[in-house]
Amino acid sequence: MKKALTNKTQILEVCDAEFPAHPDLIWVDVADDTTASNTYVDGAVVKFIYPELPPAPTLVEQILASPADLASLKKALGLT
Repeated sequence: MKKALTNKTQILEVCDAEFPAHPDLIWVDVADDTTASNTYVDGAVVKFIYPELPPAPTLVEQILASPADLASLKKALGLT
């Protein structure tokens, strides 16, 4: 079991043992996999979930997305 130093809902530090801290900060017991990226809400750790990012468009998709860019590319390649 780890200790987390919290400031309301923010987890500031996760460590094995408590150390002296400002009286406004509170030590709580947390699971070993808790990190400072998590939050502490209503007496429980809320895990941070990294957002899923959409896949980046390929170069071809980027070129085809803009007809003006496609026309410029054809002109630069001597295809017009």
